[in-house]
Amino acid sequence: MRFANKRQTVSGLEAEEGVKLLIDDPEDLWHAHNLINEGDLVDAPTLRTSRVEAPSTHNVVYKTEYLNLTVKVKSVFYDPAVSELKVSGFIARDAEGTVLGQHHTLTIKWENRKDRQLYFTLWKEDGWDTVAREALSEALNPDRPESMIAIVMQEGLSNICLVTGHRTILRQRVNTGRARKADELMNKKVRNKVQSFYEQTLLALRASADLSMPRTLILASPGFVAHSFREYLAQAAIKQEDKVLQKMANEAIIVHTSTGQVHNLNEVLMSPEVEKTVRNCKFAAASSIMDRFYEMMRKEDGRAWYGFNTVSKAVSEGAVGRGGGILLMNIALFRAVDLPTRKKYVALVDKVKADGGEVRLLSNEHESGQRLDALGGVAAILTYPMFELDLEENEEEKTKAHDGKPNTEEWEESAEGTTII
Repeated sequence: MRFANKRQTVSGLEAEEGVKLLIDDPEDLWHAHNLINEGDLVDAPTLRTSRVEAPSTHNVVYKTEYLNLTVKVKSVFYDPAVSELKVSGFIARDAEGTVLGQHHTLTIKWENRKDRQLYFTLWKEDGWDTVAREALSEALNPDRPESMIAIVMQEGLSNICLVTGHRTILRQRVNTGRARKADELMNKKVRNKVQSFYEQTLLALRASADLSMPRTLILASPGFVAHSFREYLAQAAIKQEDKVLQKMANEAIIVHTSTGQVHNLNEVLMSPEVEKTVRNCKFAAASSIMDRFYEMMRKEDGRAWYGFNTVSKAVSEGAVGRGGGILLMNIALFRAVDLPTRKKYVALVDKVKADGGEVRLLSNEHESGQRLDALGGVAAILTYPMFELDLEENEEEKTKAHDGKPNTEEWEESAEGTTII
């Protein structure tokens, strides 16, 4: 996904500004689904079929044409099986042959066509708050945490690619030429050229992707080039004391290909091991965090809490901040809620970020989001233990349940008065 206006930036957006976004691949529809909320305005092309009758012959023909419509969003449905996004709502702006307030569904379906660019324009009902801006930034940036890095290589040639759930992006190519061998044993000149090739490939890798966190790395080549480069990466990581790169090198997936050309990446991605990794890597980090959260709950160490009210208390105390604090929220909470409630959720996110904590928005499309949803959609890992956070909340629930009466006794009303039984 990208801005239609190349000069536009996320940080420079005005709160009430509409943003025209171009859709480049099916994965963009998933991000659009997370970006569009109930109450927003969405403008997009839609097909309209009109009935036309010829005055002289009275023959009736049906004419289909594209028409831009703006709807106030009521619901959003994304179907990944057919790469289709349906945005339903009420027509909010005049258009030829339409009626204001009439219900309409905009269907944005991925079609790999060069003659027509898919797009939509979005206005946020409550402005571009921090959560909306973060969702937009994630949609616009192909180098996402869940993206894998694949290097398809051969002697003197490497193609560095980002692999998302739906597409492959060539980021950089290194071509130093193949080292010529005077005999079976590599001489010093040849070894230096190979070393230089590996160094340039590593520099290109660092320039192509964010290596501040562990990423899945696929190394593919004919022969032993990929194995040799992995050994070089591991040694370079030790020298540079780069634990992230060292972990990536040690866990890199090695795949054999017929050549080191970039078109052989399709051959790589079709291998069973890589295909499974592509499917799972998007949500691997979220699953790991949820596993950690449940393990901390089991230990009852006072650092794992869930429920909006309980987590809010911990956040207000600064317990979900710098030093390991993580706020976990289901992204669905931001999609179909009233404005005051959404603002409460956004304020929670803002406070955690201001305190230096980490925020993870999980999706119900994966088991990590479903597990979080079972806890009410909000949870947190605290930087330090806090106990009895939920006592006050439990007391309030008991008071409401008994309508202010003592909760250890049952009461029976009679004509003579009140009797304890």
